[in-house]
Amino acid sequence: MFDAIPLPLFLLLDLLVVVPAFAHVLLTKDNEGPAFAWIALILLSPFVGVGLYVVFGINRVERRARKLRRPGPRFTPVLAARPSDTALDDADRPLATATSSVQNLPLLPGHQIDPLLDGDEAYPAMLAAIAGATQSIAMSVYIFDHDKAGVMFTDALAAARDRGVAVHVLIDDMGLRYSPAAIDTLLRQRGLKTARFLPTRMRLIRFVNLRNHRKMLIVDGSEAFIGGMNIRHGHMIKDAPRYPVKDIHFRVRGPIIDQMNDLFAEDWGFAAGEDIDLPSWKSHETKPGTANARLVPDGPDHDFERLHWVILCALGAARSKVRVMTPYFLPNQILAAALMSAALRGVDVEVMVPSQTNIPFIGWAMAAGFQNLLEHRVKIFLTPPPFDHGKLMTVDDRWGLIGSTNWDPRSLRLNFEANLECFDPAFVGKLDAIFEHRKAIARMVDLAAVRRAPLGVRLRNNFMRLFSPYL
Repeated sequence: MFDAIPLPLFLLLDLLVVVPAFAHVLLTKDNEGPAFAWIALILLSPFVGVGLYVVFGINRVERRARKLRRPGPRFTPVLAARPSDTALDDADRPLATATSSVQNLPLLPGHQIDPLLDGDEAYPAMLAAIAGATQSIAMSVYIFDHDKAGVMFTDALAAARDRGVAVHVLIDDMGLRYSPAAIDTLLRQRGLKTARFLPTRMRLIRFVNLRNHRKMLIVDGSEAFIGGMNIRHGHMIKDAPRYPVKDIHFRVRGPIIDQMNDLFAEDWGFAAGEDIDLPSWKSHETKPGTANARLVPDGPDHDFERLHWVILCALGAARSKVRVMTPYFLPNQILAAALMSAALRGVDVEVMVPSQTNIPFIGWAMAAGFQNLLEHRVKIFLTPPPFDHGKLMTVDDRWGLIGSTNWDPRSLRLNFEANLECFDPAFVGKLDAIFEHRKAIARMVDLAAVRRAPLGVRLRNNFMRLFSPYL
């Protein structure tokens, strides 16, 4: 194609594409390794290299998210004042000060937070809240299957609407595609107001990113649910589903519901183009519990990497023990180093993941990172089937993190997530009890066995590890 182009014109075209791409790499790539690799490709193969960089090298995730959603300042951690809430114990203040420095929402007192195991506990509680609604129901979910569980929730939501309750159901478009028949068609047929978050139409692969992975149900401003549980039959373990999935969800009462209201309203406004006003917790004068808590929204927009910093603050503050439960464990180098550093200074660090993931190649990539963690005193436990989708983190029997985020790049950089940070020894004790119950039936990963793994297995695992930023 270039044979007919005079050499001076070719060189000019070469400069016109190489110089901007070269400058973009220098200005936007923080990691020296990938930056050097892109520069080499651009210089050695100008037109092909620049084309590949435009398609794969430019991080459109944050830029597109910031463009699509309401404008806000890029997240930069800053030193903040010490939390002023007098309900905090002195032992909690160092960590509370650290996590307050990287967030823009206040830590609030007076919460009751109850863990709900699997759909067997969570769904009845959620359905009961829906049945008791008198004003408003706001529901945000990633996967809402058109199956037994989905129909149950559709019936309950439709009955609430028939009573005059304002119902808003936000479902991620990609999550709808887990079910052969999209549930929002049924929801609309029943007269319910729904919206799809970032419809994909499956035309452009970039929309596999920027998913709304949040799972929240807010009822009348008085009761809310948050965690990692989707709406699907597989979570109804006692029902013996074909593909069982264990999980943990949480019921919340307290002023943090106002923060959840604001987050849902922002997401709804983006997806539906409609402003809504949800009932506030402020009308409730009682303090239902003892937990200090705040919402930790995270996403590739103005909340970019907030949760990443919260986790780093918690690991840096840990003095005795850290517990992490996650279905997908692909920590970046910074998080892995923070885990290992905590373990090396004597903190008892335990990580629990499923022995069999629902996506085999993710399990292979996870296993590739085990040896380095184990060699630095991090303990890893594998839970037996069924697949465990539960997520939690605790530090020193006093601090807990719950919500929708997995320990992988997709959750920590590419998805919109919702989590709660909690200071309350009683509640954290419940989280640790769940962890210990799982650990009682789990298998501890043996470093010697990892080192003895066949060469083919290690090559496979480490090859898949190369793709961990995209899994």
